[in-house]
Amino acid sequence: MSNVDFLYIPTSSSESNAFKEMRQRHLQESSKFDDNFYLTQIFAYLSTVYNSITADDREVLRNSKEEEITDHIRRQLQKNENFVLDGFMVNSEARNQDKLIGYYDLKFEHSDWISQYLVLECKPVSISKSRINAYIHNVTKHKEDDGGLYRFLINKYATNKSFGGMLGYIINNNPDDVITKLKEGILLCNLTHGKLSFGYIQNHNLLNCPIASFRYGFQSDHVRIYEDQIITPIHIFHLFFDFTQ
Repeated sequence: MSNVDFLYIPTSSSESNAFKEMRQRHLQESSKFDDNFYLTQIFAYLSTVYNSITADDREVLRNSKEEEITDHIRRQLQKNENFVLDGFMVNSEARNQDKLIGYYDLKFEHSDWISQYLVLECKPVSISKSRINAYIHNVTKHKEDDGGLYRFLINKYATNKSFGGMLGYIINNNPDDVITKLKEGILLCNLTHGKLSFGYIQNHNLLNCPIASFRYGFQSDHVRIYEDQIITPIHIFHLFFDFTQ
């Protein structure tokens, strides 16, 4: 038995009303910020984490497992006082809430970002075919299709959201060559489900759109399916941490 006594201290109606009014005013002010504002802040904090990684750290991380790299990034974000004070939260292996069960590598939320969040699927990348396929779409003989980007294309990740992201850990080869290979693979992505075609990009120009604060990054938008029908396309942010330098 616990010896802790829990004391209930009643709050007056005037205090409750004051809190509600304060919260209402705050939400009205925060409603001025759109999705781009929150995404920009998240990308800036991720860039700060990358810039804080020393040469020795990069060598260790380059030879670490994907989960270990992701955990390092999450811990650095959670230790960042400004990240926390600004109201951001990040979790790893958070579960989606849908029929297609999936666990997010990184999920970013904010207390004022109503009904929105950013999911990042993390993958080590190089120019090898197996790494490229794992990042985009992987076909196996004995298992269901998989792949980091593929999970967004079937609405398994970022379910019914209009955007999501990939965080690639460049662990080998020239970063420019890796990015080129990934773009080539994404350009060729055209999947089928019954009579439906999906996965292909709609705006090729997005592949040349950089992402603020990131030396290596681009964007793409894809036709997406869910329960045997085409649904709202998804916009993907492709971010990269270069561990080769």
